[in-house]
Amino acid sequence: DDSQNLFWKEFYKNIKIVPFDDTCAFEASVIVKQLKKENKMIGIVDILIAATAVAKKMPVSTLNISHFKRINKLNIIENYTENGIKPYIL
Repeated sequence: DDSQNLFWKEFYKNIKIVPFDDTCAFEASVIVKQLKKENKMIGIVDILIAATAVAKKMPVSTLNISHFKRINKLNIIENYTENGIKPYIL
């Protein structure tokens, strides 16, 4: 219906697509090495999201704190609405 189409159009206007490039791939390899060394592996999708955020120097807002907090160089925003910070969508 029209209201649903309008909702999704407005929703996608606020999403920024961040490309996965060579720098992101390098950061992914660093993250995998760190997590394997610490025996704290997480899923590949989470690794790619984190690598992109690290490479682009962007914070991540997530409900999956338990996985993302394992990554040393990652800036996680836990309570972004309280801090007045708008999260990035990866």
